[in-house]
Amino acid sequence: MNQNITKPKSGYKLVKNYFKKTFEIPEDWQYVRYKDVLIEKESPINFNDDEYYPLITIKRRNEGLMLRSTLQGKEIETKNLFSVDVGDFIISKMQIIHGACGSVPKSLSNAKISGSYIRFKSKDILDLKYFNFFSITPLFYQHTFISSVGSNLEKMNFNKKHWLNHSFPLPPLKQQKKITSILSNVDSRLNQTKKIIEQTERFKKGMIKQLLTKGIGHKKFKKVKWYFGKEIEIPEKWKLGKLKDYSLKIGSGVTPEGGSEVYKESGIPLIRSQNVHFDELYLDNVAYIDKKTHDEMKITKLQSFDVLLNITGASIGRCTYVPENFGEGNVNQHVCIIRLKKDIHYGFLTMFLSTYLMQSRINSIQAGLSRQGLNFKDIGNFLIIIPSITEQEKIASIYSKINDRLILIKKYKFNLEALKKGLMQKLLTGEIRVKA
Repeated sequence: MNQNITKPKSGYKLVKNYFKKTFEIPEDWQYVRYKDVLIEKESPINFNDDEYYPLITIKRRNEGLMLRSTLQGKEIETKNLFSVDVGDFIISKMQIIHGACGSVPKSLSNAKISGSYIRFKSKDILDLKYFNFFSITPLFYQHTFISSVGSNLEKMNFNKKHWLNHSFPLPPLKQQKKITSILSNVDSRLNQTKKIIEQTERFKKGMIKQLLTKGIGHKKFKKVKWYFGKEIEIPEKWKLGKLKDYSLKIGSGVTPEGGSEVYKESGIPLIRSQNVHFDELYLDNVAYIDKKTHDEMKITKLQSFDVLLNITGASIGRCTYVPENFGEGNVNQHVCIIRLKKDIHYGFLTMFLSTYLMQSRINSIQAGLSRQGLNFKDIGNFLIIIPSITEQEKIASIYSKINDRLILIKKYKFNLEALKKGLMQKLLTGEIRVKA
């Protein structure tokens, strides 16, 4: 919301925030303190040592409440537990600045909270479902942060009394319900989309396992030695080899001299580890270099179908390939190019490197290093399963179709999240008005 406005537009009025700056809200909205609309509730329970009690915890980043554990009364050390009801708004005293708050869902209607949480009901002018959406806004976050004290972000104490005196814009109850309905519909689509993504991820994982152990149409199988003394079963006609024997190039680039100072707003894409993901290249935040710098890094100029593998940092092991007709590009020192001979299909290798078989191998290598990182010798010595090139292409095609579907669904989810964020910004500030 625009702040320090001196004259409101028609249909709006001015109010002052905590810092005495003015901003506008609709004329029919109230500007209320939290203590004017919320009622703190405590419902202490009497323990029975033999009875089981479901205990709630709250996730950060406004990800809601969840069941932490179910314990017998005699197992619970802290005896100051309180009951909650569906719809109650709960705040974590120690984690509120990290977004640890939310409404109690129906699934947790009989759960208990400890004294580390605060439970609120609402007065008649506030719909707690609306308030749950409002709790995701920057204004709510600002209020909780201002009302928390401490030198360590992980251990800041929430000053409830201070927070309750902050004011926030509140539409009439009918408008609250309308806004809640709109945002709930978007949330419903988001939840359905997340379930589809989870189902597709499980299907993808199962299909990869099937394709890499049974192949396509095989009836005879053999056991071969894998890492850690383990044996795996593969089709009899398949081979096992080392990646270096099937590669034309294994190597990474460098950070251009001058680092980020030489990055341009346009030019030749410089692929960094944040651009390499398991499903595709993410280019929203790609860096660019000029042609002169690109030519100086000629050894690591990209070609279509190069397999890219992150070799350092938290994203170590993530891999994808350069799509056809990508055009010119380069990589920095955190991304390894694997350029293959004709015996290995780029899509098959990308799929294989992303499996648990290879990710566990990558993790075992970097776990023994003083810093996270893979060297080119490690990568060249990777054991790989080798079907015929024809079968590799078929397997890669199946994998690609599943992956393409996942990419589309994830993009739809991203668009829904952007829609929700935009709607919240406009609906919860009165920028967009709704008719009750």
